Amino acid sequence: ESDIMPEVISEAERLWSECASHQPGKRLLMKGSLERLLILLMRRCLDQPQEPRRMNRRIMAGKIQHPSIHKALVYLQHHFREPLTLEAVAREAKLSSNYFSELFRKSTGITFQCYLQELRLEFAKALLASSDLPVTEVCFASGFNTLPHFERVFKKRYGENPGRFSRKRTWR
Repeated sequence: ESDIMPEVISEAERLWSECASHQPGKRLLMKGSLERLLILLMRRCLDQPQEPRRMNRRIMAGKIQHPSIHKALVYLQHHFREPLTLEAVAREAKLSSNYFSELFRKSTGITFQCYLQELRLEFAKALLASSDLPVTEVCFASGFNTLPHFERVFKKRYGENPGRFSRKRTWR
């Protein structure tokens, strides 16, 4: 098992530094840092046995057969922190909204909204566990629109509010 903490800390510090700066290209560098953090943390999650995932195993294993749904899942992996609608992702998949919604659920075993929320929650949990970012920053960096909604769904999913989770985090 590789220890990614130095890399995670470095990226988090770079992100924090850019957040406070007024230099040209600030947003681009922040986005790049967030993406690197996401990749590092996802690798860490894949390296360690953890709690059972709620998402269907077929999604995690990349065994989606329908090319339009596969394309949508790849798109979601890259854009889940942005404001997304089912309609917009259906357009990316070149399908009507209704057909996309039905096909997405049949292919993955969960609804589009559940899948999107789960991606955001897993990212938020990883950020809370690996950084000292305030809960509000984690909320918006993860793609949630409001803090109360984020706190409610985080507590429902993980059994405690994000602030408490952040304070008690530990790394193996």
